[in-house]
Amino acid sequence: MSYMDNNCSGNLKKEEYHAGVISHFRQTLKFVLLFLLFSLPLFAQIPSVPQNLTATPGNSKVTLKWNKVDYATLAKYNIYRGNTTWNINLLDSVMATASAPPDTFYVDNNVQNDTTYYYYITAVD
Repeated sequence: MSYMDNNCSGNLKKEEYHAGVISHFRQTLKFVLLFLLFSLPLFAQIPSVPQNLTATPGNSKVTLKWNKVDYATLAKYNIYRGNTTWNINLLDSVMATASAPPDTFYVDNNVQNDTTYYYYITAVD
């Protein structure tokens, strides 16, 4: 198999021409990647983290409340719970409806009295 490049002019050797093309390709790729990296926040907004989470204990229940996240397409809040800070799993979700955003409270009725639980809330679009 042979290769003939008619765009190689002057005293350039094929290897020099190909090195120039590869260098140009790398510069273009760097530009595209930098553009995507810096423009991504403009195109892919994500909901903020729910703030001011409070947990109020009750008899075999914990009531969680947090501040509303202002985000137009908020679909739900995910509620995570664990008995240690490093072992937290998805417990449930509070979903939005067609006419209303998701509630900003949750009652966990599956707890034992005198037991420490750790909760974490995320907003999902």
